[in-house]
Amino acid sequence: GNAITINADYALKQVDPLLLNRAMNTFKRVSGQSIKVKHASRYKDETKGLSYWSFEDANEASEVKICAVTGKVLAVSTYGVDWNDDADFKKTFASPKYTASEALKLVKPKAQMLFNINLSGYNVKVQGNQYTFSKQQKGTDSIVAKVNKKGTFYAYSLHSSDGKM
Repeated sequence: GNAITINADYALKQVDPLLLNRAMNTFKRVSGQSIKVKHASRYKDETKGLSYWSFEDANEASEVKICAVTGKVLAVSTYGVDWNDDADFKKTFASPKYTASEALKLVKPKAQMLFNINLSGYNVKVQGNQYTFSKQQKGTDSIVAKVNKKGTFYAYSLHSSDGKM
């Protein structure tokens, strides 16, 4: 069969104000700043059974993804890149910014607030600037958080156990 993926841009006034507010609140929760949503698009991938809204700021530097079906936040990233190039990145993140327990302590409240997931009992895996929080047990979603040079977590994403996100 044919796989269908659709990506369509919407005028903000065409978007459910509830979703728009959720996107702006999510930006605020992560960055502590008011980030205005300027772009909205809807993404649908029938093969993967994925359907979400993407909200971005004027520079497309910050993005929130919200599930079109459940209305839940799936991912958020704010502008956090503060390294100059690949070499700087490699040097900066050659050794982890945080230990597993430090990262868990920092990310736990955000995971609860953004995804309603309690990270107690989760394992932490570090690769470069990316921290993955996951559980051994089947059917448990994992969370990925990214950190910058300053040690600020600027991006969070939910990865469902069924591989849909």
